[in-house]
Amino acid sequence: IHIMGLVDTSYSRQVEVWSGVVEFAESRVIRHPIKIEAGADLRLAEGVSILIEGRVTAIGNVDAPIQIRPSEASVGPWGTFAILSEKANGSELDFVEMSGGSGLKRDLYEYSAMLSVHDVKDVTIKNSTFLRSNLDALEADISRIKIVDTEFIDSGNDALDLMTTKAEVERIKLVRSRDKGISVGEDSDLDVVDSVFEENEIGLQAKDSSVARLTNVQMRRNRLAVDA
Repeated sequence: IHIMGLVDTSYSRQVEVWSGVVEFAESRVIRHPIKIEAGADLRLAEGVSILIEGRVTAIGNVDAPIQIRPSEASVGPWGTFAILSEKANGSELDFVEMSGGSGLKRDLYEYSAMLSVHDVKDVTIKNSTFLRSNLDALEADISRIKIVDTEFIDSGNDALDLMTTKAEVERIKLVRSRDKGISVGEDSDLDVVDSVFEENEIGLQAKDSSVARLTNVQMRRNRLAVDA
């Protein structure tokens, strides 16, 4: 499938299904639910972003993970994969491998991460890997999110950036983030259980009236383990 420059102007309940190799040559705004099948390989050209106002169901498996990565011809990073608005409530990502993205900045809004979740409740991310993001790997803003059995490796800035968000994190690993493993800001509420912070510039930073609870967490060779 080769997708170029398509913009949906109104919301629809019709589910669009992506499978196999799906190439995005230009950015796309989507206002309907998306289902990504196991083994799908999404390839984004340099600077390309996908903004989805609709529930995302991306369920891979151990033998056929879903990949979201740069296209073969890309020199620089692609933009953001964004899940937006209450229409995306209940979105699920399972066995997803995401790499090589950055973010998207416009005059009226900015998404600072490879995966951006904004104003969405009950998002679940499991058994997934975030590799070599150019900036933040995952940001969640005004959302409720659960992340389980997931790795963040070589993030260009923060691995996980929370803003006014309630997050439950269990059995994750954050390695070599150039800034923070987890940034907990703007009145966020975070629980981290059975997780590892390793070789990050800062393991975890809590600020701006946020609350972070850490249980059975290992801090290994971070320049600074915890900053409040």
